[in-house]
Amino acid sequence: MNNFVSHLTSLISDSVETRGCTALFRGSRVVLAFVVSVVLLVTTGSAQEYRTWTSSNGKHTFDAELISYKDGELTLKGKDGKVKSLDPSQLSDGDRKFLESVKEVAGAKLTKDQKERLKKLGLKLSRDEFSLLDERKLKMEISKSLKQKKELIGMSVSLGQLRIAQLNAESRIVALKQEDVQLNAKMANTTAPRESNRLIGLINANRSAMQLLQKDINSLDKKISERQSFMNKASEEFVQYVLDIREFSDSLDEKGKQLNGADEFVDLLAEIESTLGRSMKPIGESRTLARMRANLSKLESVVMTDTIPLQNNGSGTFKAAVSLNGQEAIELVVDSGASLVTVPARLAAQLKIDVGPNARPIRMTIADGSTISGKLVILDSVRMGKFVATNVECAVLGPEAVNAPNLLGMSFLGNFKFELDAAKSELKMMTVETEE
Repeated sequence: MNNFVSHLTSLISDSVETRGCTALFRGSRVVLAFVVSVVLLVTTGSAQEYRTWTSSNGKHTFDAELISYKDGELTLKGKDGKVKSLDPSQLSDGDRKFLESVKEVAGAKLTKDQKERLKKLGLKLSRDEFSLLDERKLKMEISKSLKQKKELIGMSVSLGQLRIAQLNAESRIVALKQEDVQLNAKMANTTAPRESNRLIGLINANRSAMQLLQKDINSLDKKISERQSFMNKASEEFVQYVLDIREFSDSLDEKGKQLNGADEFVDLLAEIESTLGRSMKPIGESRTLARMRANLSKLESVVMTDTIPLQNNGSGTFKAAVSLNGQEAIELVVDSGASLVTVPARLAAQLKIDVGPNARPIRMTIADGSTISGKLVILDSVRMGKFVATNVECAVLGPEAVNAPNLLGMSFLGNFKFELDAAKSELKMMTVETEE
């Protein structure tokens, strides 16, 4: 008797995060009900079909899979894989009724004709409930999307490492340029040939190091651009895949409703109930389907969607409120044809965007075909609504660009899946949260 209680207590303590569960039967008398007239063995149809079981006093629950039910003894397997045996008298009335229903299903078998007719309808009978065969397809698709999510996280980590390497190289160039200034100052103040030669050697070595670092930065730029583009495409595919899975999951409910009202199923259900000698539940969300939908909800939680309202001046130009480097939001023209976020020098100064002497000079072609000079800087963050991108390239135009518009280009938009609805003046945005 004490050994049996320790088995049950061990199963619950291994399977439930409930305080005080090891004292479940402390101070209570355990009565074993020996059933000698019934010999029944029930084996579960598929792995990991967990059920939440409740103790007879209703104070404790645990999740476990039904392995067998024989001679009044129940064998369960917890989520940790440990198998334990216990007496059903220690379980709630609902659990004991469930075991009786399992006994009835196990004791009476469907005919071959009934099984074939169920299969033709796209159904199967698992324990005490009907489930759709298409649930297997849903499980497979969810497994694929979980793999996609894992790959996206790996891409994000790799991209982050490249950006850190790029920032480190740029910081090293800044340091070398400062050293170059100091060395040239020393050169101007020395007349000793040996010291002069030493300084010239250091200056040449510094400039060679800067050239090599600049090559590394250019190479990293290309890799980052390629991988960002690949990741954006993969993110869009993932978002669409999850949306398609949700649509398929919802279609199963509709299919179940239709089958419940179909004459063919109604007639078959009556036959099955007669064969098994018990009433059956109508087609609904099976336990397996509920678990799969829980996984689907986790996938959907990493897909962020929103609709951003835009201002339309009537000329086909749409503006959005955007915050650069955490400053107060300003209006930028949403332009998927522009490669960069673009602001004039005056606005950059107003927003405290640092355009240092080491900012890379660039030439840009504007809408009328003319070119204009600017400096390339990296913004710490760009936010539109709840969508944020970090380390965003931005072109700060020269002072001559007096009338140039503020543009929200692809250096920000390219981080997301987006769709402009001109009729509604809305920008539909989607992204995948790849941080674990």
